Amino acid sequence: MLVAIDTSTVTDFVNDHPAPAYGIAAAVILLFILLLMVNRRQKSQKQESGAAPAISGGAPGSELSRKEARRAKREEKAMVKADAKAAKKKAREEDKQAKEQAR
Repeated sequence: MLVAIDTSTVTDFVNDHPAPAYGIAAAVILLFILLLMVNRRQKSQKQESGAAPAISGGAPGSELSRKEARRAKREEKAMVKADAKAAKKKAREEDKQAKEQAR
């Protein structure tokens, strides 16, 4: 049998124990904010890719999984860093040769 919640018991609890009541309310609000942030991030990722994000273990030939995308991004970053390091080394050698030729 359904019974209505007596609001006086809720009010009594809030009046008797304000700190836990405010803590519960704060936790609910923070969870709501987290839900909104996750929703916004998923929408922005959908708009970037132009389609729904691929699920790992999907059909063959589907988009990369998140793990594979992160690995590819990491590898690309490493390649860019290595290229920059090589360019810097080459510039140092050229400067060194220019200084030797100037003597």
